[in-house]
Amino acid sequence: DGVLASSAVIQTRGVLNKVRPSQSHDAHSGLILIGGPSAAHGWPGERIAQQVAEAVSSNSQINWQLTTSRRTPESFLPELASLELPNLKVTPHEQTDSGWVPERLTQSAQVWVSEDSVSMVYEALTSGAAVGLLEVPSTKSGRVAAGVEALVEGSWVTRFSQWQPGQLLASPPAQLDEASRCAKLLLDRYFQSAAA
Repeated sequence: DGVLASSAVIQTRGVLNKVRPSQSHDAHSGLILIGGPSAAHGWPGERIAQQVAEAVSSNSQINWQLTTSRRTPESFLPELASLELPNLKVTPHEQTDSGWVPERLTQSAQVWVSEDSVSMVYEALTSGAAVGLLEVPSTKSGRVAAGVEALVEGSWVTRFSQWQPGQLLASPPAQLDEASRCAKLLLDRYFQSAAA
């Protein structure tokens, strides 16, 4: 966000989250996380549904699960259902609890996230899964778009347009666990101060 590190600021790579890194991803398990329109993104629902269909159908050996978010338009799931994808199970966000996404992320080796949802992108990266971005047009430039672009340039994620159908997504270059890193820094700083 452009805030410089200081004695009062710990810089992080992306959004802190409660997802834990996993060493037990199932190569036959995939997850798709769908956001929705926002101040920074439009929402071409039919095009996004087509991206989902291509990702799912070109990797038919994977059992895919998809969930939506509060921002997902009501029209999206009917658009997706019309494409008849037998290896895709849809669980709308209304049918999930707070642990549903973290649990699925620990299991899923391949994860596609609509790029409007930066928090879900960083949750997926924290799990250690290979992450792809379903492309959603930006309506304005800013820190959200710049952050996503930095992830693409650093090979942390793969844009849908860069992905070759049938190929598996590439693993990220390193393991993210920013919440644990920040917690350790705070504990070291304040417990050492108290002990001194």
